[in-house]
Amino acid sequence: AREEMCDEEDLRRGAVRKDLVFFHWALDNALDAFMQYAYALNDELFPGRKRNLEQVADFSLIPQNISQRVKDMIRLASHEETLQEACTAFFALRDEMIKEKI
Repeated sequence: AREEMCDEEDLRRGAVRKDLVFFHWALDNALDAFMQYAYALNDELFPGRKRNLEQVADFSLIPQNISQRVKDMIRLASHEETLQEACTAFFALRDEMIKEKI
């Protein structure tokens, strides 16, 4: 999951092309990898894609304000003009979890 979460190519390409459908596919994959990584860091079994955001918010090893940050990222990903901001928001969240060894 960490390797997939760190692959920036598709997100960047979707943002540069302002391709909403492709970007959403790439963001979905990146968030899925992020969630799997979060579950692994917290020694929890990944239950699949149901209610992940609710569950990870209670983890001890997770970036602060995770729920709001992911919601903001998704909101930014809904407009061609703000895809780059959504991309940057994901990278910041991911980097915080990796670099700070949360």
